Parts: sequence; C-alpha cells; structure tokens
Amino acid sequence: MKAGLFTYYSLLMLFGIVFIPKSTFAQVREPLKDTLVQDNLGNVEDQFQEYFFEALAQKGIENHEKAITALLQCKKISPQKSIVDFELGKNYKALKEYGKAEASLKKVLQERPNDKDVLSEIYEVYYLTQDYQKAIPVAESLAQHSVNYYEDLANLYGLTQQYEKALNAIDAIDEREGYSDYREALRNKIFSEAKDPELLEAYLKKEIEQFPDVEEHYLELMHFYSKQDEIEKAYQIAEGLQRRKPNSSAAHFALYKKYLTAYEDEKAIASMRIVLENTKNETLKKTIIQDLVQLVKEKPEYEPQLIKILEDELAPKVQSDEILGEYLVKNDENEAYNHYLNRLKNDPNNFDLLKKVIHLEIKQQKFETALKRSNSALEFFPTQPFFYYYKGVALRNLSKPNLAVDSFQEGLEYLLENKELELYFYEGMQESYKTLSNPVKVKEYQQKIEALKNKNP
Repeated sequence: MKAGLFTYYSLLMLFGIVFIPKSTFAQVREPLKDTLVQDNLGNVEDQFQEYFFEALAQKGIENHEKAITALLQCKKISPQKSIVDFELGKNYKALKEYGKAEASLKKVLQERPNDKDVLSEIYEVYYLTQDYQKAIPVAESLAQHSVNYYEDLANLYGLTQQYEKALNAIDAIDEREGYSDYREALRNKIFSEAKDPELLEAYLKKEIEQFPDVEEHYLELMHFYSKQDEIEKAYQIAEGLQRRKPNSSAAHFALYKKYLTAYEDEKAIASMRIVLENTKNETLKKTIIQDLVQLVKEKPEYEPQLIKILEDELAPKVQSDEILGEYLVKNDENEAYNHYLNRLKNDPNNFDLLKKVIHLEIKQQKFETALKRSNSALEFFPTQPFFYYYKGVALRNLSKPNLAVDSFQEGLEYLLENKELELYFYEGMQESYKTLSNPVKVKEYQQKIEALKNKNP
C-alpha cells in the first residue's frame, strides 16, 4: 500500500480508536487469481498484449497516467475484458480518481461478484472516500474470505450507528480467534457511544445465557445495575449466581453493597476482600476501593483494614499502590513516605515516584536527603525542571542561596507551559535574593510573580 494512504486512514477514527482496516495490513495481498489474469491473452492480437504489458510496466514504476492511456487502448481493442477494467480501477485509485476507480471495479464485480481481490480493491476505494454505507456490504462479502474483516465491520457498523450489528461482528471474531484487548476496548466504546443502557444490559444477559459458568459476566451485570442504582436487580443476579455456585466470590460484589446499606460493615469488608482477591476486572476493583475509602472516612476505626487490603491483597497492582499512596499522603505523611520509598527500591528511576518522595522530603525538612536525591534524579532526567526546583529549595534551606539561585535559573531554562511551577521558581528566586540581601532582585521577582498571577491562563 502506498504511504500516502496512511494520511487518509488516519482520519477514519471511531470513538478515539484509530480506524484502520486491519484486514488491509493483515497480509500481503495475493497476486491476481489465474482466472482473472489468464484471460486468454495468447489468442488476442499482438497489439493488445503490447498495450497491456506496457500498462503493467508503467504501473510498476508508478506512472499511472501512462498506464491508464495504455489500458484505454486495450479497451478499444477488446472492450469486454474484465482484466482491463480491474487494472484501470487500481490505477484510477492510485491517482485518487475514486469515482472512475469505483466505476471500473464495479464492471469487474458484475462478472466476478465474489472475487476477493476485486472486492478488496473497491473496499479500499470506499474507505478512502469514507463511504461507509457502500463499504459495509463489501466488507460483509470479504468477511467470508477472511475473519479479519469482522473487525472492520464492527468499526463500520459503529460509524453508522448500527450498534447491535457492531457487537455481533466483534462476537464473531472473538469466537474464532479468542479474546482481544483491542476488541474489548472497541466493544466498551460502542456501549459508551450508543448511550443506551438497554444495549449493554442485553449484551451482558446474553453472555450469562451463553456462558453460565463464567462468573465475570455476572459480576459485570451486577456492576451495571449498581451504576444504574438498581440495587435490587443486582441482588437478584447475585442470588441467582449463588444458587448456581453456592461459594461464588463474584456474588459478594452485590452483597457488600447490601451490607453497607444495612450498616453491617464487617460483613461488607469481608465481601469486599473476597471480590478483590478473585476478580481481574480493574474497574470493579477501583469501585470497591473507593467505597472502602469512603467507609473509612466515615468510620476511621476501619483504617487498618483498608491499609491491609491495599498492601496485602493488591500490592502488585500499580493502581492500588497509587490509591494507597494518595490515601496515606492525606492521612499520614510518614507512612506515605515509607510506602513510596519501598516502591522506589524496586523502581529507582520512576519519575513520578521520585517527585513524590522528594516533595515529601522537602515537606519533612529532610533537606540534605532531598538535595542528594534531586542530584541523582537529574542524572537520569537532566531536562526535568521539577528536580531543579526541589534542588534549589533544598539548597536555600541549607543556607546556600547562591547555589539555589543557580539551580532555579537552570530549571527555568527547561520549563515549558507550566504556570504553577514557574510561579514556584520565581518565589524560590525571590526568597533566595532576600537571604542574599539583594533588594533589586527581590523587587524584580516580585514584579514577575505579580505579572504571572495576573496573566490569563
């Protein structure tokens, strides 16, 4: 495929997902079938052969205008030969004369309606012109030749708001090729774009009917009902799952909501833990953790259990670490500092972790440690202004205002479009010049601070 096509394909997007026909790139297109190529050329006049092979040669060097001229001569000699229309279609497409390309290829399809090479060419024409309605029946025909086109169909149906057909297309390829993160993301985007809760509800019910032993489907439907504030329906699904699997942990997702409502907090926490231990669904985990954090805010006596769950049950998960870290920062900075330090041991060059640790070291007035860690961070991130700022603050508090000014100035050179951090730099410079008894510079940076505060965002 020509590089120029990527410009067009990049425009074809569905719900933020790049909409490139995967089937186009799944494999190198096979040569034309013998039934199409061998059009009894040996029995036609030599002049036809001369023009035809001249057209192929010109197309090979991307001189499509000359190729078309030669092919039109072929049509004068043998107007009915489908191979000529096929080659004309490809050359017109290369020249972006899509109307002529479509007309030529449709002539070939009248004679060979199921030929996948011809279908593939006209399909690309419809993609390039974003004519989704015409592309759909062609993709449906191509899907009979290659399962890859089901993903294209899902995108096309989504673009034309045929959401049920889009979901069916995703299901069709899942059945043949198994689970795919890309298709799962596409499915979720379709549900989001459709803005039809009944569509998602029907899909989840169908999944349970088809795969009654997969607990995750029950869990997702319970989560759906919870988001819709239809708690009783969520309980009914949980009860149905328990009848099928008396020891099911997934049912506890609904049960913990019920326990919270009934103020049976210990039972609620026990059910939360069971779900967290047994589900892989990160969305559900996040929901549970948020509910548990809210419970602790209302009843601080459960804080040890929250911390234990986050540390013991979800420690390998980055998301849970972030939740725990944020919670600790708000409630216990020393615990938060130790938590981030432990994570930093396993990931010493993590940019976000370094920022959090040095920030807490500054707040806790561990200036020597903050200075040392800032210098180490700058060895790996020499153009990150955050670490120059932290270094400057540490130096100023270690009674080295001249060196602090140097660090602030160097950091400002790397600063791009960050008004808040720029303000911190100016305030750091001002404080350093106060220590140096330089009223001119103090006034200069006061003016910079006021100008920046008054500047429109």
